[in-house]
Amino acid sequence: ARALVAPLVWDPIRVSLGALMLVSIAGIHRIIPILAVFRPGLLLTAVAVGCAVALPKAVNAKEFFATWPAQRVRVLLILTLVGMPLGLSLGSSLKFFLETYLPNLVFFGLIVIAIRNAGDLRFLIGSYFVSMLILVYMSIFVWEMRTFGGFNRVNSTVMYDANDLGALFALLYGELHALAHR
Repeated sequence: ARALVAPLVWDPIRVSLGALMLVSIAGIHRIIPILAVFRPGLLLTAVAVGCAVALPKAVNAKEFFATWPAQRVRVLLILTLVGMPLGLSLGSSLKFFLETYLPNLVFFGLIVIAIRNAGDLRFLIGSYFVSMLILVYMSIFVWEMRTFGGFNRVNSTVMYDANDLGALFALLYGELHALAHR
């Protein structure tokens, strides 16, 4: 109930993270191709990191590893770094880590430190919801669909799926749990 009445704070870090969700989940830069020239994901990540460094009171960095999702992600990062040299191709493992895994870790870390109260969480959930609405609309009405094994799926594989949604719900549950026990 407190989350519904908590005020929304429109500060640069949360606005940049909301925009980053629009870019990474909804693929706004694929819908409006001129945006891709500016590398919006990288630019918005740099803005969010810059705001987190420049405005330390706007983030909750002190309790970063107090949340159980952050503790699990730390363990997964250690396992990834230990297992990377043991992979079949160190070059491919390193490429995956740098191009896919590390940006997701940075995004995860920014979301965790950006949530100070229920209003912040509500804003980020709203950003996620709007991003998913755009993604669903584009999937149904714009992008080409293919049938694989009797299931319709978007022809492009640069989209989020149920595993990503489950990971986000686990993160949100952990943040709600941490907020409730502060």
